[in-house]
Amino acid sequence: MALSKEENELLTRVGPGTPAGEMLRRYWHPIGFAAELRDKLLRRRILGEDVVLFRDELGRFGVLGLRCTHRGTSLEFGHIENGGLRCCYHGWLYDLQGKVLETPGEPPESTFKEKVRQPAYRTEELGGVIFVYMGPDPAPLLPRYDVLVREDGVRTRRARTVNCNFFQMIENSVDQNHLKWLHRTAKTPEWDDGEIDPQPFEHGILNTYTRRVAGKTWAHCNFFVMPTMNKTGNVEEGHPTEHRASSAGEVMRWRVPIDDMQYGIGLGARYRSVIGPVRVDLGFPLNRRGDDASWQVYLAVGDTF
Repeated sequence: MALSKEENELLTRVGPGTPAGEMLRRYWHPIGFAAELRDKLLRRRILGEDVVLFRDELGRFGVLGLRCTHRGTSLEFGHIENGGLRCCYHGWLYDLQGKVLETPGEPPESTFKEKVRQPAYRTEELGGVIFVYMGPDPAPLLPRYDVLVREDGVRTRRARTVNCNFFQMIENSVDQNHLKWLHRTAKTPEWDDGEIDPQPFEHGILNTYTRRVAGKTWAHCNFFVMPTMNKTGNVEEGHPTEHRASSAGEVMRWRVPIDDMQYGIGLGARYRSVIGPVRVDLGFPLNRRGDDASWQVYLAVGDTF
């Protein structure tokens, strides 16, 4: 059943004050990687808002509104110093919470800095990924997903931007019928049609895709976790049910809206472990492949890296 124009607008408009935008602001979203921020500031766009992402002198991460409250200069050209981010134009200095610390050029007795504040959002780093929370207090706890907190392997990360609205890819996460055809290989025509069993669970939808190959039956579990995350079990190269979207391990993807027309999808964070079968922190078992488990995580951000 096709969406009406009104339903489509309701689900895909993500700016401040929109129904979908306000819902999405109640969750943590990936916005960048810690390794990017050694000595530079990064401009990002997320949920229709332009921001600057940075690391201060103490190694703490911050996200501020892009335009300086004073004269609208882009803070991506600022300087990290004196406990905050200093605007390159008139030298206003902001801390991580958006408090104005210094206003050079104002009279010494001026209290103007106490009357204004730079938009600021809280951040947390987990597994080398920086998450941002853009909603009202109290913020929820950031889930400690296994692939981001395990310390028994090697983790890599990368990301890209896709030019479609985020909901188009949310639909793709739940629709497993496309798998055999869009991600086909020389092996996929050998699959029987199999069975797809989508079931609601506490945090979203669990899809179990059972297919039969060469007389054997294989089950593939795919979780859609509200509001934008997809986690799926995958198979190693050469497996009878391998397809072009496969990687040897578990896969996580966050489809984070940049704005109404683009979203960021991460392609990477491969984690190889010597510990056995994996369980998500939600308590649901994924594919078991013996003592040598691997995963790959897909991380979404608001720009191309």
